[in-house]
Amino acid sequence: RTYYVTSLSKSVVPALRIGYLATPPGGAQRLVASLGASSWMASPLMAEVAAGLIEDGTAEKLVERQRAEMKRRQALAAKILAAAERRAQPTGPSLWLALPEAWTALQFASYVGAQGVLVIPAEAFAAARDPVPHAVRISLGGAVRDVNELTKGLNVLAAALATRPQPGYLVL
Repeated sequence: RTYYVTSLSKSVVPALRIGYLATPPGGAQRLVASLGASSWMASPLMAEVAAGLIEDGTAEKLVERQRAEMKRRQALAAKILAAAERRAQPTGPSLWLALPEAWTALQFASYVGAQGVLVIPAEAFAAARDPVPHAVRISLGGAVRDVNELTKGLNVLAAALATRPQPGYLVL
């Protein structure tokens, strides 16, 4: 009863815009109509490149390299943000940073954004009007190209956590 969906663009090579879908027995036939309504087909060239990278082991090596880098970045974040409550996977590309009650997620995002650090309030990920964590999501990969840039950004976050927001502070 499980459908497994994955993309190679985040885990293997960003330019490799192709994914795979593994379905339970009989599941693929049920999806054909809905998939056909949203896309024609995968690019044959992309499919061939992806299959080659998987079959010769290159994809696995690239994934392991990314996991190792994300593990280093998570360790750096844990060190710099040691005083803060955070949740993350050990090799994940992001983490959730819990905020002190004095800050709203929007205030915090605006405050650190004015200092060049972009974070996303938890509300942006809410699928419904259910309560969301009092937190922001921090990306440790992607746009952060090197560890020096990441270190500077994490230090901005740590300093912000140690301050209180100014009354009415909001940059739009």
